[in-house]
Amino acid sequence: MPYPYVREPLTQEDADNLSNACETIQEKLIVWPLLDCGLRVSELCSLTPKHIQWQQRSLRIKGKGGPYVTETGGKPRVVPMSPRVRAIFACTYLAKGGSLALLKKNLGHGRLTTTEIYLNLTDQHIVEEYERKW
Repeated sequence: MPYPYVREPLTQEDADNLSNACETIQEKLIVWPLLDCGLRVSELCSLTPKHIQWQQRSLRIKGKGGPYVTETGGKPRVVPMSPRVRAIFACTYLAKGGSLALLKKNLGHGRLTTTEIYLNLTDQHIVEEYERKW
């Protein structure tokens, strides 16, 4: 039986327009993995930190699976993360108070100064950090 729906991929121009329309980190966290990693919406919705393999620069997810569906989910697959997706999960991790040293280890950096590029601190970050500590 033929598939009843014809899927049309986004043109490069449409993908660029969608990506450029992202204004907040939350929007980027949704759109970029879909565009860059080719995730399905359902796969993105089910992602948790345990799916991130920082040193392998990939995501280990349970896909649709088809005939390979198991009782714990779909067929597992490894999806490479693009550099901008890695940068946005790293910045978000730090913004939520994650340790720079742990991020260094997770990203596989040899020097802490390499990891410091993810410290995009704004004045708002500084004020919020100060208020949390005091």
